Amino acid sequence: MIKTNEIFDTMIRELYSTENPSFVMGAIGEKLSESYELQYVAGKIHVKADNPFGAIIGRKRAMAALDTGYIRENLGRNTPQFSIRAFQAGKIDLKAALMQGYNTVVCETREEWDQYRNSGLKIIFKLIEKDEDLDCDSLFAIWVSSTLKEVDETKTRFEMIREDLQQWEQWVDQRCQLIYQLSHGMDDTWICWFLELCVLAKLGTTLAFPVSCPPKLWEKLRQTLDVIHTPLLVILNQEQELKEELVGHNFCGGISLNTNPKFLFN
Repeated sequence: MIKTNEIFDTMIRELYSTENPSFVMGAIGEKLSESYELQYVAGKIHVKADNPFGAIIGRKRAMAALDTGYIRENLGRNTPQFSIRAFQAGKIDLKAALMQGYNTVVCETREEWDQYRNSGLKIIFKLIEKDEDLDCDSLFAIWVSSTLKEVDETKTRFEMIREDLQQWEQWVDQRCQLIYQLSHGMDDTWICWFLELCVLAKLGTTLAFPVSCPPKLWEKLRQTLDVIHTPLLVILNQEQELKEELVGHNFCGGISLNTNPKFLFN
């Protein structure tokens, strides 16, 4: 597996050696922040970035500014809208993912996890059942679905989902983030469950739902967005929703604790 730092080293050398009359790549730091700054000096856009991820996104923003002619509107210091930009393991190779701005990979098997765990990317692992041998400390997040295998006729479906969520939160025990995807119906009752789970979810839990949810849910979220503290994640189907496009300079899908709602490619 090629590691991100090896790809970045090659990329930086190529950027510094490329002669572009309108674009100059400046200093690239080694900070955790992915912020970048665009300046217009002597007829050229100069890009400075806190780290290589920021340099990639800054370069994309600079190229878009040059292509559209909206240079002044893109100048100054910027930070990616979403701090986590994820792609599905096996859908795209690592170098192509990095050059499009992705910094997180979603893995569904141990083999994929082993392949990417030392790559330098954050890892989200889709888990079906609780695995005591899983090293959650090395993961950014565990992603589980609310698919219930056992039905208790003495409890409502919401009560079973609530208990399932609480069991997963206890198992993860804040060693990483928990992404809990709701997949039980999309009617008005489901919307009420979802909003109640937003209140019950613990710190470190993100609630996920499909982009194909009823419009009524979006209306409810608009009405209550300022009081929902649980991070929300919208699941996008990359092939249907985004066609062949990956991460653009204006849209970066992912999850973040600082913005609400979030987006993730599936």
